[in-house]
This record gives sequence, C-alpha cells and structure tokens, in this order.
Amino acid sequence: IVIWLIIIANIILGIIVFAKKPSSRSNVYFSLLALFLSLWAICIFLEDVAPNENLSLILTKADFGFGLMAAVFFLLFSLNFPEISKKFLSRDIYILIAGLFLSIFAASDFVVKKVSLIKQGVVLETGSLFFLYSLLVLVIIAFGVIVLLRRLKKSARIKRKQIFFVLTGITLVAIF
Repeated sequence: IVIWLIIIANIILGIIVFAKKPSSRSNVYFSLLALFLSLWAICIFLEDVAPNENLSLILTKADFGFGLMAAVFFLLFSLNFPEISKKFLSRDIYILIAGLFLSIFAASDFVVKKVSLIKQGVVLETGSLFFLYSLLVLVIIAFGVIVLLRRLKKSARIKRKQIFFVLTGITLVAIF
C-alpha cells in the first residue's frame, strides 16, 4: 500500500506543478518526469506479482522504457531549471526524440531477453546490450545532476535554494 501512496502522491505533485504554469517547459518536464517515474514504479511492482512470465516480461520491458524516459525528462528538467533558455528548444527536441527511440529500443530483447518468476520477484535474462542500457541511464542522470550542480554554483539566493532543494530530493531518492 505504501508504494501506491507514493505513486499517487508523485502523480498529484506532477499535476500540481503542471497546473501552476502549464506554459513553462520546466514544469512540463517535471510533470512528465513524475508521470514516467510513477509508470516505472507501477511496472516494477506489477512485474514481481504478475500471474505468468509473459506478462512479467511485458511489464519488465515497459519498466526499462519508462525508466529511460524518466531519466530523459530529468535531464530536460535539469537543462531548463530554474530558468528556461528559449534558444535551446531544438536541443530539447533532439534529446526527446533520442529518448523516445532509445526507450523503444530498451523494450527489445537486446536489453532483456526473458524473465523467470521466483518467490522473491523476477530474475532477468539480460540481452547483449543490457550493460550499455544501464550505463546510458546512469550517464543521463549524472549529466542532469552535473548541470544542476554547475547551476547551483552560479546562481543567486532564491534560485540557489530551489536548485539545492531539487538536489536534496534527488539525494534522498538515491539513498532510499
């Protein structure tokens, strides 16, 4: 029940941020980050309790696609927070297109071939590019964090606090 409360809270937070200023790219990216994190969490939970391996495999592949898109929207949010640079809209579009393509790729047998259900959850039979997928997600997230850290150093009072709170939230999520 705790996981469902967290998922619901995450979706509500995304809706609130979006509703506050739907024309803001950083708000849109944050809201989509919240949505894809929620979808990712739902898949992770359901893949472990799926009634058969076929459904578990579908949920696992969706989990990998949603996880990659969450990382992409985190990067896009980081690149546009706290100030949106209007001249970099094309950069955002390229990142988004690449993310969509790679998330579809993440659902291929090159990343996860097969799953086996055991009492404790799912055991993956990884594909030949699983390591590359994992590295890609880590690099995307690390790049987003580096962008925020660099902006933290350059920012003034209020913006510095906003970035600090985002980085604190990321740290707490990474720890727990």
